Amino acid sequence: DILAQAVAVLQLPLSAAMEVLTLQLGAFANHVGAHFWNFEDELAARETSASAPSSSCDSNTANASAGVGLDFARLHCEVEHGGTVTWRPRLVLVDKRGALGGVRLANSSLPEPEPELMLANAWDYGTVTHCAERVPQHHFVEDLDREEFGDANEMAIEESGTGSATQTVGGFKTSVDYNFRETVRSWADYLKIPLQEANVHELHSCREGVDPFASFFDGRLLRGTGDEEAVLDLVRKQFETCDQLDAVHTIADMHDGFGGFADVVLRWVCEEQPKCGRLVFHVRPPVTASMTRPTRGELDKDQDESAWFNAAFSFLSILELGVDAWIPLAVPLWTARPAALPDLNTASPYEAAALLATGLETATLPYRLIGSTRPSQFLSALTPSQQPTCGLALALPAPALPQQQQHQQWQKGETVFDPGSFFFDLAATPSIPGGNPYSSLVLCGATPELLLGPLGGAPLPERAKCLSLVHPAPLPLPVTFPQVFSPRVSDRGLLLPSSASVPAQSLRPASADVEVCPTATLLHAASTGDGAGRCTALGCMAKAVRPGMMRIPWAASLLARCGVEADELQEVREAVAEQLG
Repeated sequence: DILAQAVAVLQLPLSAAMEVLTLQLGAFANHVGAHFWNFEDELAARETSASAPSSSCDSNTANASAGVGLDFARLHCEVEHGGTVTWRPRLVLVDKRGALGGVRLANSSLPEPEPELMLANAWDYGTVTHCAERVPQHHFVEDLDREEFGDANEMAIEESGTGSATQTVGGFKTSVDYNFRETVRSWADYLKIPLQEANVHELHSCREGVDPFASFFDGRLLRGTGDEEAVLDLVRKQFETCDQLDAVHTIADMHDGFGGFADVVLRWVCEEQPKCGRLVFHVRPPVTASMTRPTRGELDKDQDESAWFNAAFSFLSILELGVDAWIPLAVPLWTARPAALPDLNTASPYEAAALLATGLETATLPYRLIGSTRPSQFLSALTPSQQPTCGLALALPAPALPQQQQHQQWQKGETVFDPGSFFFDLAATPSIPGGNPYSSLVLCGATPELLLGPLGGAPLPERAKCLSLVHPAPLPLPVTFPQVFSPRVSDRGLLLPSSASVPAQSLRPASADVEVCPTATLLHAASTGDGAGRCTALGCMAKAVRPGMMRIPWAASLLARCGVEADELQEVREAVAEQLG
């Protein structure tokens, strides 16, 4: 038993209630977060379906609906209202003002006073109010509102605790009907869970589509402002809902001002909760999504270099805070797309974020199951001391061979699961050949043979097995997940080999959604030096802060405007170089 091995070898204690708080800062971070919470909502629905009595169903449907066994108290807090127990995410998200679009918060307060009342004491000549039209809601959000989720709380369950963990959306259209790929404007257009005021803060000093908020230092300048006070107050209230906060997940844009504001928030969190584990997903959106207008040539190069320049300062703050695991996920570094996802548009934040969220959902599963180990212990065991950089690879779909065939290959010592054939490197940090003891392999919708057999021709190190997990249930895909799968992927997520000759009628129709999918992640510590396993993102940062940057006009202007001394730049340069080795 893998969990028993973890307890024996790494002394990872089991825990019943160790809460995890999620912080999301930035537009692309919230794209990733929206997909992640949609997974959580879908998993809750599957748990309900698995526990509910069923008169008749075939084995495939039963397996697809099987519960995963998640401990929802880790990521959600329980609230009772009107005799009904509800679950709300332990979440604080931050974005620019206006980022919510047409979405209304579930328990929004009274509207702001009319302009006439606010200006009455400062203007003697009367006022005229011009009301802008409300941003229209996405059709998916309109359908969610029509479903009337009780008191607008997500995952309503019966007071007995044995009822529905989430209401399934009866009669919903398919993703083809919603056409998310063409109609999504922001992350709020496809977020399934209702947001509460206690979860959201829109920056007063920065408006969506108006203020650039382009540099790390713009975010750090929010220290001491009303925005900082409001966000820290939300985080403090989330602390109060926890019996014992054990870890903090941070998803933050690393290329702009949200990297600087994440530094402000995390420093306070570390002071208040110094013993909790810390996992940081630093994300960077597709290049086309981060620019305000099409550009070419040197301006393109300068904008890209400026983004890595900001990311380098964000990385220094991460090192100073002593995080356990830092995973840089920069979409511009992706050089290909997964073979099973030929229609994936990596220039779309909605589609690219779905892969990152899948990686986050799967990789964190070992400490989110009922009776699993403490999150902080798992994260601290994942990386060597003072070396938090990690790589993350995703297999979507993961290979799902028949159990008998898996066992036969395992007995023969053949490679059952070759990462080179199935994994897509989300972090541009290749895994170390021959096995990395600081790694965690998670397989969903698989059998133990895939974990115990050779991995890419080499056995998985014993230490890595203790941090790894095989779960029989595949990952359920919500209707909001981009359907970019090859026709050779069935609606149950099974991938036909490319060499197999199959009749056209056996392929999945384009109008049919892939409803569940076996997945796998390989989360591993990065290596140092010139060998394999180096982090490409750190290499880009090192180039962006190289000596002589003060002579480049945009860099000199930024450093002068923000009052950055040469010593601080040198500190960043040395920190990045040390982590690269």
